[in-house]
Amino acid sequence: MATRSSPALCAALLLLIAGCASPGTSTVPPSTGPSASTAARSPESLAATPSGERAYPDGVAWAVPGTIAIDDYDLGGRDVAYHTLARNNPGGVYRHDGVGIEKTTDTGGNGYDVGWNANGNWYHYTVAVAQTGSYEIAVRIASVRPAGEAATFHIEDETGTNLTGAVIVPVTGGFQRWSTLMTKASLTAGSHVLKVAVDTGHASFNFTTMTFSTTAVASPTPTPTPSATPSHLPSPSPTPSVSPTPVHTPSPTPIASSSPTPPPVTGGLPTTIVNNSGIAGWFYIFGSDANGIPMHVRPDGAVVANSLADRDASGHVDYSVPIATTGSTTFRFPHLNGRMYVSLGQKLSVSGNVDARGRVNVSTPVGWNPRDANYAVLHDWVEYAYSGTTFNVNVTAVDMYGLPMSITLDGRTTQKTGSLPGARSAIFAGLRADPNFAGTVLTQNAIDLRALSPGHAAGLGLFSPTYLDPYISQVWSYYTNHTYTIANQPGVSGSVDSTNTLRFTKSGAPYIAFAKPTTLDVFGCSGAIISPNTAAGGLGSDLCAALNRGTALAAVQPDNVAADFYGVPLTNVYSRVIHQYSIAGKAYGFPYDDNGGFSSFVADGQPRAFTVTIERL
Repeated sequence: MATRSSPALCAALLLLIAGCASPGTSTVPPSTGPSASTAARSPESLAATPSGERAYPDGVAWAVPGTIAIDDYDLGGRDVAYHTLARNNPGGVYRHDGVGIEKTTDTGGNGYDVGWNANGNWYHYTVAVAQTGSYEIAVRIASVRPAGEAATFHIEDETGTNLTGAVIVPVTGGFQRWSTLMTKASLTAGSHVLKVAVDTGHASFNFTTMTFSTTAVASPTPTPTPSATPSHLPSPSPTPSVSPTPVHTPSPTPIASSSPTPPPVTGGLPTTIVNNSGIAGWFYIFGSDANGIPMHVRPDGAVVANSLADRDASGHVDYSVPIATTGSTTFRFPHLNGRMYVSLGQKLSVSGNVDARGRVNVSTPVGWNPRDANYAVLHDWVEYAYSGTTFNVNVTAVDMYGLPMSITLDGRTTQKTGSLPGARSAIFAGLRADPNFAGTVLTQNAIDLRALSPGHAAGLGLFSPTYLDPYISQVWSYYTNHTYTIANQPGVSGSVDSTNTLRFTKSGAPYIAFAKPTTLDVFGCSGAIISPNTAAGGLGSDLCAALNRGTALAAVQPDNVAADFYGVPLTNVYSRVIHQYSIAGKAYGFPYDDNGGFSSFVADGQPRAFTVTIERL
């Protein structure tokens, strides 16, 4: 068992014995396993820290990029390594000072969380930052608090500089219902002491880990990957991918077009952007080539690799290409896989970051983060995969609905999908008409910015994280006494057992099982109902779609009759109204919205032309 060392002995051996604690701290207690990022600890020598302060548990700085368990705050004692109002650990486990630590159900850390986070609490972490740059920080959070009560924290460095601004803590619906919260910070290479400081919250939230990453895309909700042949069960991924093919990097060749149309990318797919908004705009093509190299399209039409040399003094890159304010802009779509962003009225703020392989990625907008540099910018995106033969593309509202865009793909046939003219104002009006969803429409200075998916709106406290719980309970209760029949998989059926788990069998043998999901699990097709879309014939995606569309009680599943969708009192109104004002009623309102063929996805193996139309706002 662990033993306490005397303060005098600790003072004498402080720099030699990692397990010895200064007055007010304890020795390292036994733990259930290694800390979250033990394998990634940096051997770099530490910079000077306050007297007696050093990284927990052995004086070796935590590596950034990497994951740090929140309960692995520095050694050094009260008001040096941490500050809390409590004098003893109210959780009574792991470390025995004044920080509240308890066992957790969350994974990815070391089995504990830091709770009892009163206003004014703070925690220090000695880190070794590998390289200067902008880092995305994924913080694992669980929170319960009264309606209208705010909870925020921030991260600062050893100089007292606030690196993140106030980070708003979402209500997750339970102290062990975990969610990932994203924020950003610019860090310089070398040793630092980072401080996680609780601003408000009145002990209403818990932490487990914070993960620092230089990865380009800031963890959007997965949108199923376009494939060469539209599939009932695509793989959910924010970045489309295709089989590697030789990349073609042509020289730009000017063509005649409406000013300020950029020259085309020779050899790509002829593409036209029609701007009916009457607002000046820009487009941005970000993607990877067949070798995984991050690329972009320059205003002169060339397809080039992202480079650190493109960054300005603040670390930002300008990869924008102007769109004609009225009329059309033409270019040639390159052989890449990724996203095409569009912004109106203002350019996007994009930073360049180096990943572990030395490749320069771009950090793209996070429209559901009020601290994001692009929060007030009107923008949206299209996802694509272009092998040079097959072109796969979709518009998506899985994360948010920003601009009224439609896409037309001409090839063996002509396919058109996306927003109808007038859709944006109609969608916002439809959401505001339902008091539960009115908060999903974000407005700033009397301008409607975008509508957020229910999951992202809940993260900002704008939507109830328990909204769908009564319907989920109704479904679970029903299948306690009834059989969940799967029409497209002979021999497969399920029911809810005594552990409240929906268990499926195939010809009498165990097949797949799902714990009862939360509202946020359903809207994100995550948590309890996340599963590979190929697992058990895609039952996880079918269940997610049924719960979002309100068809989970249909006699036979899956119910792919559009007339049956969204007919129950508690349903995904966000997805419903977006479908209502989309061409042929097809849209991506949640991650597996393509089930049954109802998504805004098109593909062609012999594409001849591609058009993106931006309608009037």
